[in-house]
Amino acid sequence: MAQFEAAAVFQKRGLSDMQRSVELLARRAVALDSADAEARSCLGLALLLRGDHDGALAEHERALAISPNLASAHGERGSALVFFGATKGGARRLTRKHQA
Repeated sequence: MAQFEAAAVFQKRGLSDMQRSVELLARRAVALDSADAEARSCLGLALLLRGDHDGALAEHERALAISPNLASAHGERGSALVFFGATKGGARRLTRKHQA
């Protein structure tokens, strides 16, 4: 997440460089511990940034299966749904007006 913030918020890194770095680090974290919901959520964000809709949603679902109350996974899944056109489902995820 620090890599993402450095590029998106503070503009200290290029976006394409950040995306590659975030994905590499997230994949390494998942390889070290496949049950780490935060790592899976970060990998989902990295996949979203590169336009891999199915991969992003799959990682967010894996993260939520491990940790159903993980706020970052809910938020990033909602963002992925909105970004890829499922605005009603995504908006519900982002506002937490959905059934778990």
